[in-house]
Amino acid sequence: MIDHVFVPRLLVYTARDCRLCSYARALAAVMGSRFPTVEVDVIDIDDPGVHVPPHVFAVPTFVLDGRVVSVGNPAPEEIQRTLAEAVRHVDLDC
Repeated sequence: MIDHVFVPRLLVYTARDCRLCSYARALAAVMGSRFPTVEVDVIDIDDPGVHVPPHVFAVPTFVLDGRVVSVGNPAPEEIQRTLAEAVRHVDLDC
């Protein structure tokens, strides 16, 4: 019996006045569609009550399972490769 299933989680930190963040939001949406087993959330640091972890010091920042994988927008191929590897590791652990 499986008590807990690990789901990779990609957090994309953005801000309203960030000129690069609209692309980050679009890239997050595409990756969420391509990797339905990855939880993808876009977090606007300007929203009230949002906690910004200390390792997020610029926007956009892409954080996968608590680890910064990109400060700034990654190349689509790069983030796709990173997510594919994360999914592969989850599949191997099951």
